[in-house]
Amino acid sequence: MEVTIDFSSIRNMEDFYSQLQEKLKFPPYFGKNLDALSDSISGDLEMPLHLHLINMELSQLEKFEPLMDTLDAAEKEVPGFFATYSLVRYPDEEE
Repeated sequence: MEVTIDFSSIRNMEDFYSQLQEKLKFPPYFGKNLDALSDSISGDLEMPLHLHLINMELSQLEKFEPLMDTLDAAEKEVPGFFATYSLVRYPDEEE
């Protein structure tokens, strides 16, 4: 399964968890924290799963670094799980 999370409308972790909940249909008891996310990836979600985070801005990278660390760790520990990230490119940026 491939799931895309669009960061153009995400301001905080609550926004992230809302999009994730909508797309992955976590159970109502999902804890909306990084430990619960890690537990769900390693036990509750059907694999293979590709989580694609799109439209991230550079300013969001630091804010969401703990999330990225959690997803990176899950990639190493959970067969069939991987996450990719794509940053917003602005027209005036050099290639």
